[in-house]
Amino acid sequence: MPAIENYRPGQPRWIELGSTDPQRAQDFYGPLFGWTFTESGPEFGGHIDCTADGSPVAGISPGDVDEWLVFLSVDDAEATRDAAVANGAHAVVLDDVGDRGRMLILVDPTGATIGGWQAGSYTGFKTIYEPNSAVWFELVTDDFGTATEFYATVFGWTLDVLSDTDEFRFSTFGSADDAVAGIEDGSNYLENDSSHWVVYFHTTNTDATVARAIELGATLRGEVEDTPYGRLAQLSDPAGARFRVLQEP
Repeated sequence: MPAIENYRPGQPRWIELGSTDPQRAQDFYGPLFGWTFTESGPEFGGHIDCTADGSPVAGISPGDVDEWLVFLSVDDAEATRDAAVANGAHAVVLDDVGDRGRMLILVDPTGATIGGWQAGSYTGFKTIYEPNSAVWFELVTDDFGTATEFYATVFGWTLDVLSDTDEFRFSTFGSADDAVAGIEDGSNYLENDSSHWVVYFHTTNTDATVARAIELGATLRGEVEDTPYGRLAQLSDPAGARFRVLQEP
């Protein structure tokens, strides 16, 4: 697995599943991705570390809603919070997590929840882009212009415009092989849904992963499809948390 040595500001560096039933989450993601789980202790509020082949890939935290949360790398969580609020966000959490680091949770101006992580002893992903780990991170928003301006201003994203038509608008943070996250205009299909971040997990066989996920209680959202980036499926876990799986071509 390739090791990540440095994170540039604004780059996704961690994901956390907020879960109303952490045991149920473990019972799903463990068999699906082969993850193992370690409780961090009561001082961390019941947080659970998830590892694949011994490497940290995600966390699970008890919460009031079931959703995956993406954390972007920040140098100064407090300054990021202030800049975010000044640019239309709502600050939800700013807290020290022992010596691990400083955690920031925001609702961006389009209504999507996003995290910031100022690293201490806990730097984030050790590996990425490998089977059973995160491979891509994407904001689906009903206000594309506001979203791109916010992430460029607050998190320092330099955006590469891949498409800018009424049918499809999409930009990435970074270009080509250097891209690490994206923003998609979902205004044509979100309807009653709200803006949200989505985590993609790498799989070597999308169809087999989908079949196993359904056996474990997941719901397939739409059709499994072939895309220029690989074979893609959108799922909800048994508690309703959205995620996607991608088999790269």
